[in-house]
Order: sequence, then structure tokens, then C-alpha cells
Amino acid sequence: MTHSTTEAFSSAAELHLFVIWNNARHCEQKIIADIAANFSVLNIYEIQWQKNLFNDNLSRFYGANLPKDCNKEIEIGRDSFLIAVVIDDKPQYSIRQVKANKKARVNTNTFEAKTRYREWASNNDKAGSLVHGSNTSTESNHDLTLLLGINAKDFIDKNGGSRWTGEYTKIQQDVAGGSGWKSLEEMFYVLNNTMTYVVLRNYENMINELVHYEHPDIDLLVLDRDRTAQILNARRVPAEEYRVQYKVTISGKEIPCDLRFLGDDYYDKTWQHDILLNRRLDGQGFYVPSETDHYYSLLYHAIIHKKIFLDEYRVKLADMASKLGLESPERCMLDEYMKNQMYQYVRPKDMSVRYTIGTSKMPKDRILHRLLKFVWRTAGEPEWCRNWYHNFNRKEREQRV
Repeated sequence: MTHSTTEAFSSAAELHLFVIWNNARHCEQKIIADIAANFSVLNIYEIQWQKNLFNDNLSRFYGANLPKDCNKEIEIGRDSFLIAVVIDDKPQYSIRQVKANKKARVNTNTFEAKTRYREWASNNDKAGSLVHGSNTSTESNHDLTLLLGINAKDFIDKNGGSRWTGEYTKIQQDVAGGSGWKSLEEMFYVLNNTMTYVVLRNYENMINELVHYEHPDIDLLVLDRDRTAQILNARRVPAEEYRVQYKVTISGKEIPCDLRFLGDDYYDKTWQHDILLNRRLDGQGFYVPSETDHYYSLLYHAIIHKKIFLDEYRVKLADMASKLGLESPERCMLDEYMKNQMYQYVRPKDMSVRYTIGTSKMPKDRILHRLLKFVWRTAGEPEWCRNWYHNFNRKEREQRV
């Protein structure tokens, strides 16, 4: 348990971690001895979070909006805690009951170890959660990135195969991004290892432009808006409920960020799913749509989300079309693509986004839409107004089918 060596890991080996919260440290030696007997311990960290950020850190780590001084915070203790990073050389997977109403396929080695440690820490009360453990390698990568700011692969590369020396590595460090992001690169590094997203557009020179404050905002399409906002430590801009505007602190500057999400009808939901599924890693270190999805989603945005097809979009799209071997960008091209892919034109739930479908009914629809927005804003966002809007959107879609 106290030696330091270098050795290769098997191809099947997985990196995992255990978090021993402060109120479980009364039996930390027993837990650590068992961890060392069943896993290869790479390192054990003693972490101290800032007291004023403890609740925020806990909420962002667990993905829950925990109120200050909540039961979870009191249960686990607010003082220093331990993170044991280990290698499971022979992971075994099976179905286990992970919550009262949920079963999942987990690494049974880490799952059963975590269950033991929770029983020890809470005097055999199986409901206790004084020890956290990763159930899968994906969860481990997520947790490690948030807690230590480094993903599993980079941790192993940096660690070089050395083993724990028996001394805790003491760190005063909040969950990544807790006090804002040092850089855009740091933010996307964490996002890459925790969430599914793409930067929709205007990303070609985004890193350099944001450094010089020349980039107006970041447009993201995400799988889960609320969880992504938590990971980003983003603050919602005060506005109507349907708006998706946030601000993220990067290098000490407040950067506007729009979080479009699966099912918000910014694009057809099936298309949104495909955009996320077909994403690619850009050379700047963040995910973007495939070249085809980028082109047609930008064409859709320029025609459907704008009052007129602006020249700046025509020029950019013409260049993209040339590189893809396509004809000049026109509405008929978009119609054909939407039909071939079986995507639908949809009115965004965000009523601040223009919806220019280009039919003879649009003037009347636009008047109704603007009237709805006026009522929404002046009448305190009544429920009947929300229902009317969604019924209007549904009926219009049925008419186009």
C-alpha cells in the first residue's frame, strides 16, 4: 500500500475513484486498507473546498440544485474529504439496483466496494451515502474531471503508472470552474468530458476572438440544458421564461452563451439528435457539427430564423457549399434536404427567435405571434398563453404534413 512503482495496466483495466466524505473519515483507515487490497491505488487526495462554495460545488458535482444547509450537505460534512483514484485490473459488469426505482449495468467490483464502505461509515445503515464511488468508467471520467480538473486518460498519462506512496496529496480546490474559468480551453476541456454538446456556428476563430473580446457570444446545442448550465457554472440572464440566455465567466469576463437543447424546437428534434450524434472534435478543442450539418443548420438559421436572407450569410454559405460540392445556397435546397432527411420546419419554443416559414399565411401568423409575445410579457406569463402558443405550433405542423 505504501510502495511506489511503475507498471503497465492491462487493456481491460479501468480507472475509478472513491470519495470518502468528511463524516466518513472516522473509518478512513479501514476503507483505504480495503481499497488497497482490492484495487491498485494510484493516489489519494485530501481536498478542501471553499466553505462559501461548498453547496455550489456539491450541487454541480451531483447534478442537483441542493438548497444551502441541505440534508446532503449536513450528512456528508463540510470539511476536508478524500479522493482515492484507483485502477481496477479486472472489471466485472452486471445489473444492479443503483436507486430505489432504477437498475443499471455497473462495475460490480467498485459498486460492491462502495456499498461496503457506506455500511461501515454509517454503522451498517445501508441508506447512508457517506462514500461515493464510480459505477462505470464513464462516470469515473466525469467525476475525475470535475473534482480534479483532469480526465482519466490524461491522469494515467501524467501519473506514469506510479503507485500511491502512503501520503495524502493535499489540495485546496473547488469543482472545476467554481470561481469562473481561467480560459475557454479549460471550459471546453471539462465540457468535453462531462456533457454532450456542439458549438453550432461562428466558431472558426472563436478562441482568438474571445481572447480579444471580438466574439459576441457562444451558441451551443446541448443534450441537457440544465445540467450543462450547472457544469458551465452559467448564470441565467433575467428574461422571459422561454429565453435561453446565460452568462459564463471566462478569464474574468462575462461571456453571453445561448443553450439550445434537445426538444426546444430550435431545429427539428430528430435533426438535433443527429447533429449531436454526428458531431466532430474541432482543432480548437471543442465539438462542432459535421460539415453537412453545419452547412444546412446555418442555411436553416439564415432563412428561417432571420427576417431576410442576409448577404453575410449568403457569402459564407456559398463558400461552404463550394467546398461541399453543392449548388449555391437557396431555399429550394433547404426544402429538398429537409424532405430527404424527413426533418420538419418547427416554430421555436423560444418566442424571441423569428420563424420565417415563407408561406402566404405568415403575415397573419406573425401578427398572432407578436400579439402572443406582448400578452406573455405584460400579463405575467399566464399558463393559458403558454398552452395557446404550443397548440398553435402543433396545428401549424399538422397543416404542413
